[in-house]
Amino acid sequence: MKKYFSDKYLEFYYYVFFAIMIINQFLPSIDSNKVSIILGGLGFLFVLPKILLTKYTKREAWIIAIIGILSIVTTILSRRQGLLFSALAIVGIKNIDIKKCIKIILFIGGTLFTIVVISYILSNGLDDQLTSTRYIFGREIQVYKTSFGYNHANKAFALYSTLVLAFLYLNYERVSVKQWISIIVLTLGIFYFTFSRTGLIVILFSIVYYSVLESKLYNNKILKKILLSVPLASVAISFILPYLYVWGKIPFMEEINKVMAGRVKLSYEFLNFFKPTLFGQCVDDLTAYRLQTNNWYLICDNSYVLILSAYGILAFLLCLYLIYKLSSIAQEDRSKLFVLSSFCVYGIAEAFFIIFFVNFSMLFVKDILFKKTDEKEMSFFKCIFTIKNIS
Repeated sequence: MKKYFSDKYLEFYYYVFFAIMIINQFLPSIDSNKVSIILGGLGFLFVLPKILLTKYTKREAWIIAIIGILSIVTTILSRRQGLLFSALAIVGIKNIDIKKCIKIILFIGGTLFTIVVISYILSNGLDDQLTSTRYIFGREIQVYKTSFGYNHANKAFALYSTLVLAFLYLNYERVSVKQWISIIVLTLGIFYFTFSRTGLIVILFSIVYYSVLESKLYNNKILKKILLSVPLASVAISFILPYLYVWGKIPFMEEINKVMAGRVKLSYEFLNFFKPTLFGQCVDDLTAYRLQTNNWYLICDNSYVLILSAYGILAFLLCLYLIYKLSSIAQEDRSKLFVLSSFCVYGIAEAFFIIFFVNFSMLFVKDILFKKTDEKEMSFFKCIFTIKNIS
């Protein structure tokens, strides 16, 4: 019985947990709530022994305890599980090969995504799809918004983008011209049916960013600083744009808001109504908002605004700190900087940044939390309850 809780098995349990969470993200939207609860509970059963039975230093154990308490409190107050399961992924990641996790995303996520899309096409076809009005190049046009079986077309493209970024990370510096062409053609094809402008922009940004990172331009000190600033700049832009829009003295802000499908204005409305709290709040109940404004529609597609409003100031500051630290560390590893910057830019217009099974760039937090040290390691509870040398 003891062998089933050895380091080898604990590592295996974590990969099973991670695979379950990937399945949860890439499944279609049918009965998603019931299935998510079941998969979430199953995943928790696998990751719990990994967290509790792995040996840590006192520093690591206290970090895990603090992150755990914060995530539980914010989950209760926000009524959202995103941060909780992402926290489980992070605190359980010691002694785990991150590349194996990303391979799980590519294999299981890619397989599920392909099955879901093909099943949808076989069942519904691609003709006579419902169209939607969108704003681009200064005018309104009718476009396809095909979700391919997911609850929204943008989610379908976001999952596709995750697969593309996972492939590029795993094959960094080894991507052939044919593979680049295939990615571009497939991206344009999926964009045609989903019309996810933010997704297309991120993929195109990623391609350009990748090219610059791998060119001699990266040796230019000024350009290198600009490239390294992209993650934090993405957070800053998320809060600057809404207030510039409301200020109303910059002509092109209205155009930016239209191109982003009203996201800039909605971010301001969200920040204005849901005042940030220390540990988060429920932002899904719009009863009070509707009574005060007579407006029935309010949604936040900006990851950073959502983290601050829903999960609270402490969670937001922790996220900001981790982005800053990862940006500093990633300058020594361009592949990590590439995916971190790509996901941070995506976070400006989509709300999945806090979901680390989609935004896998945050798995690199392992390099911050679990550093190599000669300090004695003990089980989690021994570290917490042993009063001795906490540094």
